[in-house]
Amino acid sequence: MVTYYLIWLGFITVAVSDAREHRIPNYMLGIILALAIIDKVLSLTPLSSLMNAALGALIMFLCAFILFLIRAMAPGDVKLLGVVGFVAGWGQLLAISYWIAVSTVIVALFYAAIRLAEQPKSAKMLLSKYTLLLSGVGADKKSRFFAEPSETKLRMPFAPIVVIGLALHQYF
Repeated sequence: MVTYYLIWLGFITVAVSDAREHRIPNYMLGIILALAIIDKVLSLTPLSSLMNAALGALIMFLCAFILFLIRAMAPGDVKLLGVVGFVAGWGQLLAISYWIAVSTVIVALFYAAIRLAEQPKSAKMLLSKYTLLLSGVGADKKSRFFAEPSETKLRMPFAPIVVIGLALHQYF
C-alpha cells in the first residue's frame, strides 16, 4: 500500500517537472519503475503480476515509440508511457489510454483558450489556414503559409496529461 502512494508521488513529481521544465527526469522514471517492481513482487501472484506488467510496458512503449517515429511524441514521453504500462499492466491499457485521450482533449482545449486569449489574431489565422487547406490552393502558397516559427508553436507538456488520465482512470 505504501508503494502505491510512493508511485503516485513519483508520477506527480514527473508531471510537475515536465510542466515546469519540459523535461522528464529519467531517474524519477527509474524510481517509479523500481517501486512498481517491488509492488508486483509483493503481490499474491508475483510471477503473473510481473509478466502482466512487462507485457503492458512493452505494448505501451512500442505504441508510444511509433508516435515518436512520426514526431508526434517526445522521447521522455515514450519512456513515461512505458513505465505507465508497467504500473498498470496489460489488462488496464485500453482503459488508461481512453482516459489519457480524454484528458488530452480537455487540456488541449484549455491551452487553445489561453492561446486565443493571448493572441486573438491567432483564431483568424487558424481559420484562414484551414480554409486554404480545404480550398486546394497550390502547394507553394500552402508551404509558405503553414511554415510556423518554432517560438510560435504551441507546446503542451504530456506528463501532466498522463497523470490526469491515470487519476481519471482511478476515479472512474
